[in-house]
Amino acid sequence: VILSISAILIARLLGADAYGQYSLVIVIPQLLFLFTDLGLNQGITKFVSDFQTKGDFGRVASIVRHGMLIRVLMGIVISVFAFVFSDFLASVVLQRPELGFLVQLSAITILFQVLFATSISAFVGMDKTEYNALTLNIQSLAKTLIQIVLILTGFAVAGAVVGHVVSYLIAGVIGVVFVVYLLRKNKRPSANFSFGDNTKVLLRYGSPL
Repeated sequence: VILSISAILIARLLGADAYGQYSLVIVIPQLLFLFTDLGLNQGITKFVSDFQTKGDFGRVASIVRHGMLIRVLMGIVISVFAFVFSDFLASVVLQRPELGFLVQLSAITILFQVLFATSISAFVGMDKTEYNALTLNIQSLAKTLIQIVLILTGFAVAGAVVGHVVSYLIAGVIGVVFVVYLLRKNKRPSANFSFGDNTKVLLRYGSPL
């Protein structure tokens, strides 16, 4: 509901042409974001749920920690790619070379979106959907408020893009803080599992997806 109202308000404030530019610009990070997943989010949800049911909270923590690390590394690589090749993406994919700077700006979203999405997967696996809902609402409210303020202060399309990016920054960081809090709250002794072990488990399950 919040995002629906936001879309109507932003479209009215920007006007048809500027809103069209904004919609085009955020398409690039949304498409590239898909390449940061590789089924890992579904794997995190599954194995966190499985190990939590078995009472192995130490393994839950290691799955979340290593799953987050894998996705963050992938997010950094793809964000850097989008940032460096923003002019190319604007010219070839969007056929709007004048939007290169805005594509570059929006590329940063990918990394923050990774934190946001991975946190949500962890919440679902831990059966803490109230944190899922809270994080989603924080992102929606932050996006709406920041975009409206920046557009009204004269930043137009750039303000809408910045609001989009910052909302994922805020929600991603808060999501990670919530995840760390929940893991520490349920901390239990467990066997040590290496980054390689957990990566194999997550990729074996996630890659077919």
